[in-house]
Amino acid sequence: MTKSFKLGMTLSRRTFGKGALAASTAVVAAGTPLRYALGADPIKIGLVLPYSGVYANFGEGITNGFEFALKKRGNQLGGRPVEIIKGDDQLDAKIGGEVTQKLVSRDNVDIVVGTVGSNVVPVMQKICIDAKKFLIVPTAASNDLTRARCHPLTFRVSHSNWQITAPAGPWLFKRGKKRVITMGMNYAAGREEVGAFVETFTAAGGEVLDQKWPGLKELDYQAYFADVLPKNPDAVFTFFAGSNAVEFVKQYAQAGLKDRVPLYGAAYLTDSTLLPAQGNAADGVITSGHWAPSLDNAANKAFLADFKQATGKEGDLNSMHGHDSLTVLALALDKTKGDTKDQDALSKALQAVEFASPRGPFRFSKGRNPVQNIYAIEAKGGKLAVLETMQTNVEDPVGECKA
Repeated sequence: MTKSFKLGMTLSRRTFGKGALAASTAVVAAGTPLRYALGADPIKIGLVLPYSGVYANFGEGITNGFEFALKKRGNQLGGRPVEIIKGDDQLDAKIGGEVTQKLVSRDNVDIVVGTVGSNVVPVMQKICIDAKKFLIVPTAASNDLTRARCHPLTFRVSHSNWQITAPAGPWLFKRGKKRVITMGMNYAAGREEVGAFVETFTAAGGEVLDQKWPGLKELDYQAYFADVLPKNPDAVFTFFAGSNAVEFVKQYAQAGLKDRVPLYGAAYLTDSTLLPAQGNAADGVITSGHWAPSLDNAANKAFLADFKQATGKEGDLNSMHGHDSLTVLALALDKTKGDTKDQDALSKALQAVEFASPRGPFRFSKGRNPVQNIYAIEAKGGKLAVLETMQTNVEDPVGECKA
């Protein structure tokens, strides 16, 4: 049973797989402890995601992918039923912290999965570490999470902010883009993803003419476009996501810039869920990312086909993150025979996870961030096409990670 709530709302629960286990032990993996085979002890997972506001599409997509992957595995992890409790963090650090605290204190979840906002995840991580709970991060990409704040109970499944855009710097420079203007949403993810691009772009010999930082809730960008043409850049590189990305891409084209100054950015600028709203304004925009629907590998083709059949929806970046978040948990819990109490064993099992993800080969770095390929992805005709691999096996620097 799933339990969904915002602060102050009554909670309702949903448990996956418990009835099936009580009826038959035939589906239980060999060697599963009897107390788990009998279904008396479900694994409790809290999903803390933005289910409202500008990033609501992230929360919905991650949840869809997570529940889809769980159902594929018979609604069990390590032979145990699963109880999911959902909470809306509203992309607000205070609210996200309160929701997480309720999950670990009142609901006593075994594992927390969340979130999207780089401004929210540090608060969640501290609460989870203090409560000795695992935190699986499906999207939030703040660099320090797997560097200075790395911890054996924290694993990220998406990417770091540095990792997703650092390969784009030399890639653009080698293609003749020597002078750029950057624009990005003024919060942690925007600052870090644009910052990583600037770091590698200038190291390659490029020049940054100007940097602009619209507010998180700012949706009118015309004023930021006024001096783009007078400064004569070779390109504009950006970080925008969610409804902000829809408005930015549309307004960039409306300002007459799209055909005169090529637009580049981090993957979320032209997320496949946003393309219908962006229309032909997105055509020709190139982003750096770790996945696209057109990525040609067997795991991706199977994911997209199975997800569409099961949900009636097209797979997207967010549902892929949800799918992979569940997959890493499933593979690790298979190794521990469903045991979540021996945290050292479960942490080591998570660290050792390797599999063929829809994005390509997946494994964790020492900092517990994915090591993965980063691709050049172009939006065209309402679809995303992988142009080429920018860099293979990109590994975020572990920095001050000691744990």
